Amino acid sequence: MKTNIICFGEMLWDILPTGKQPGGAPMNVAVHLKNLGHNPQMVSRIGHDELGKELLEFITEKGLSTALIQQGETHLTGVVKANT
Repeated sequence: MKTNIICFGEMLWDILPTGKQPGGAPMNVAVHLKNLGHNPQMVSRIGHDELGKELLEFITEKGLSTALIQQGETHLTGVVKANT
């Protein structure tokens, strides 16, 4: 049985020494829930920029809806820089 679940929160890019990876705990949870056969909806806001466009492409490829994700001009898509 597919369960409808709302995941609310950040979508961002983790910038690692090996390259960038899509991240944000709520988005990661949504992707894993989808893989387990549930019907998650991601509620978030990202920048209307190239990194935001890439995140939308990523979650679309994972089978998630983009209907509840806003894009704005005021703030850029978030990034977290991590180094070892």
